[in-house]
Amino acid sequence: MLNNENEIIHDLYALRAGLSVISKLKDDAAIQKEKAENTKKDHEKIIQETKTLNTLREVVISTLNNKNSNEFVYFDDRIIADKILSLKEKSEAANAELIRLNDKYHNEFSKANMLFATYVSDGNVIASTLYENYSKILDMRDWENLDFIIYLFETGRVNNIKEALLIVDKERRKNEIVSAINNASTAISENINNGFTKLQESLNNRLNLLVKQVEKLSSNVVSLTQSIEIQTERIITDLNKLNTTAEYGNALREKANISSTQLVNDMNYIRNFAENVEIRRRNNGI
Repeated sequence: MLNNENEIIHDLYALRAGLSVISKLKDDAAIQKEKAENTKKDHEKIIQETKTLNTLREVVISTLNNKNSNEFVYFDDRIIADKILSLKEKSEAANAELIRLNDKYHNEFSKANMLFATYVSDGNVIASTLYENYSKILDMRDWENLDFIIYLFETGRVNNIKEALLIVDKERRKNEIVSAINNASTAISENINNGFTKLQESLNNRLNLLVKQVEKLSSNVVSLTQSIEIQTERIITDLNKLNTTAEYGNALREKANISSTQLVNDMNYIRNFAENVEIRRRNNGI
């Protein structure tokens, strides 16, 4: 295989590694989003239960104060008083617990939302870096066909991107592009898993460059996170920890079984959400 073809393949694998990192961030973001939603539901449930208990206590007290009420014909006042005292103690305990849980739920909800926003902003920075580096090699609209294009190079069926795109277009016209990508993804997955050490060594220079560019772009994100009151301290996904050659290599391996189509869908999820955040920020005049 010619050196130029090797260079192209390594660039395409580097692109896939970057998309794999974004996909991992999307997975983490989805977990935090679900956690925030569940925390909110749990909190609302506690509030409702406390309101119900307080309402019940008020009803019983009101009834007890009405000595002429028929409700007391068959009950001893002492028994009723004991019931009210029990309800009073339970409602006070519930209110005290609600105060404690308010802080707990607020902290958990804020943390989950902050992590979600952090994953999204990190993923968006990486997506921007990938676009800057690889859109000239392969148009972003064709990234979903990445596995099939890599497969064409690996099997020696093409010598350049133009030839690969012609075959992609041909498969698309035959409505067989989805099947072609899935088959290629399986082959790519085996290649990544079987020849990972050799592949990772050849990607090091590209991934190191990508990491440096992501770190540079991330400085812009810091000012954004400050403006929308997101803590700049990264709790889990600190970019300095995330953006290492090893992390990209690990992501490439972990996402080996995911098709390039799904990887691009994950990237678009991140980019769309980040864009919506930016729109809200501008509308709020932040």
